[in-house]
Amino acid sequence: RSHGAQKLDKEFYSREPSKPLFKKQDLLTVQNLYRLHCIMELVKIIKQEEPVSLYQILNRSKRNTNRFITPVPSKNFIYKAPWLWNSFAQILDLGKFGLDSDENLIKILLKTSLLDSQNSKLD
Repeated sequence: RSHGAQKLDKEFYSREPSKPLFKKQDLLTVQNLYRLHCIMELVKIIKQEEPVSLYQILNRSKRNTNRFITPVPSKNFIYKAPWLWNSFAQILDLGKFGLDSDENLIKILLKTSLLDSQNSKLD
């Protein structure tokens, strides 16, 4: 069809729900991608102890080494990443797993947990 013969009406531009597509393709929403990447960056910082400036600011609990003592609430990484990790650790009850576990295992557990949470809101 030539450009002038195309008639795109309201139906063409109607919004469709994207959540079922995310569920079908096992895709994370932007908010959950943010959570996944924050926690994975935190794990890398703890494992590699780099960058030193960030590593020294993070405050791990002395009683439970899989938890962090979070600083004053804010929107920056130093508060948000440990807070997200603590929430993740509490939901999954990380008895066998923790910050010392393999990064790929942590990532798989985290992504599965986020997808389950995201998809449960659809049902």
